[in-house]
Amino acid sequence: MRFSTRWVTSNATQIACLLASASLAQAAHAQAAKAAAATPTAAAPPPASAQASGVVQGKSTATAAPAAPTAKTPPAPATTAPTTASGPATPPQAAQAPVTAAPAAPTAATTASSGTSASTAGAFATQPAPAAALPLTKVQTKVPASEEPSEPLWTGTARFADRYYELGVTAGRGGLLFAKGASTPGLTGIRVLEHHGYISKAAVTIAVALGQSNSRYAGSSYYSSGGYNYRVDYYRPLTGAERQAQAQALSDAISGEYTTEFTYYSSNIFGLGGTGSGFEMLMGGDIPLGYIGKLPAVLTLGGYGAYISSPVTWDDKTRKDAPSELSFTAFGLAARAHIPILPLADALVEWDMNIASLFDSGAKKRETEGQLYGSPLKVGGYFHLTDRGYIKAQAVLGGFGFSDGKLGYQAELGVRF
Repeated sequence: MRFSTRWVTSNATQIACLLASASLAQAAHAQAAKAAAATPTAAAPPPASAQASGVVQGKSTATAAPAAPTAKTPPAPATTAPTTASGPATPPQAAQAPVTAAPAAPTAATTASSGTSASTAGAFATQPAPAAALPLTKVQTKVPASEEPSEPLWTGTARFADRYYELGVTAGRGGLLFAKGASTPGLTGIRVLEHHGYISKAAVTIAVALGQSNSRYAGSSYYSSGGYNYRVDYYRPLTGAERQAQAQALSDAISGEYTTEFTYYSSNIFGLGGTGSGFEMLMGGDIPLGYIGKLPAVLTLGGYGAYISSPVTWDDKTRKDAPSELSFTAFGLAARAHIPILPLADALVEWDMNIASLFDSGAKKRETEGQLYGSPLKVGGYFHLTDRGYIKAQAVLGGFGFSDGKLGYQAELGVRF
């Protein structure tokens, strides 16, 4: 009995000491939790499970889950940590939808870590977003009509720098059709001119292309067989240099600028009293000759062709061999110069060099057959009403001398566009 009483007394003393130690530990733990709640302290980065926090419109909260109680440690109360601007940087994944933190160990460090994670998420959520790129806008400024540059009324020969067309009605007498002792026929027609146009470009390009080939003539040989004479022609293929020259000629034709003029004559157009019918045609290119003042002088070189005929009456009624009509035939070259005088007027000089005149030396066929092959000289001018309207007048000298209708005239009224 004495031995048992001592063992009980000794055990009771130890149990009392353990209870006292547990009470002191619980009091210390409670004081540490209150201090941590009042003043958050920096702590090591929390584990990945404790870093997730809720972010709503730039504000974040983190609530520590209650810890599981143990035999020696009582459960710690739930603590809500306020958001602060301190703490380690939180990766971009933290700014997502609210996520509940996983249970943590029941220590004071856990609460502090939760507060740090919440403050970090709040700091990341309040960072300014990058500025968005502004869309490009087209600004249109309307210029008043009074401030817009106006087109001049007269440009003179400066018009040759651009593409333009002329359409006019022409009337005249003599110069191209004439004969001694015969009435001088009148000519009426319509003239169309295209300057730097597409029709001229197409015609020149086609002509150059038709003149090209894939071979060159190399010679011929002759022999006789069975009473017949034979000739054999030999051709060689083009060399590389010759092919390149042909390609360059075609390219120059396409890129060139040309002038085409066509005049159609018919009897009594618009009641103007003409009797002749036929055509005149000129096609060529422009060559600048320099400037007179501020305006350029221009030379047009090209090909020329014409055929005009008209019935004729003779003064000598008794002449039995007199032809009933006169005709003018020409093909050759033409040179036409435009010389500026003022912006509203420029002089015109043209010589049509007729190769066909070589077949009628002394103009003998004019008197016997009524055929003319002269090389007329034309001198006149343009008078510009505006840049859109003009009057053209010229004298036409069809042969040597001024009598018998050799010196004629033509006048034209037209528009330019």
